[in-house]
Amino acid sequence: MVKLNIDGSALDNPGKIGVGAILRNYQGDINFAYASPMGEWTYNLAEVQAAYFGLSWFLHLGYKRGSLGRDSVHLVNFEDGGFVVQNGSRSSLVSDVKEKQDKDLTLVELKKVVAKKVIEAFFQGGDGVLRYQGCLCIPNIDGLR
Repeated sequence: MVKLNIDGSALDNPGKIGVGAILRNYQGDINFAYASPMGEWTYNLAEVQAAYFGLSWFLHLGYKRGSLGRDSVHLVNFEDGGFVVQNGSRSSLVSDVKEKQDKDLTLVELKKVVAKKVIEAFFQGGDGVLRYQGCLCIPNIDGLR
C-alpha cells in the first residue's frame, strides 16, 4: 500500500502558485516526490492542479491502489486508469471566519473598499472570505481571534 500526499499553494489570490506531492510506501520510504511552480491561478486551482499532477504520476508509475492525503480536494472517481478530482472541503475555521467577518464592522467596511479594488493587498476570493496577502483576516468576534 502506498500513500500520496498532495498540496497546492498560492502567494496571492489569484497569484503565483506552486504544487507538490510525495508518494511513500507502507514503511514511509519516499518512492516519488516533486514540487513545481505552475504560473498564476487562484489557490483553489492550485489545490486541484496538485491533485491532478500527483494522481497522474501515481498512475504513470503503475500504481493501482493507495490512499490520498489532501486538505481541500476530493477524489470523486478513481477507476479504469482515470480519475476525477473535485475542489471541495472547507475547514471549519474558514467557515467560522467567513460567518464572523460579516459581524466585524471593521472588516465589513474593508470588504466594501476591496470590492472597489482600491486596496490590492486585500482580496475577497470566490468563497467570499476576506484575505490579506493570502492569509485569512480573522475577525475579533466571539473569541475567534
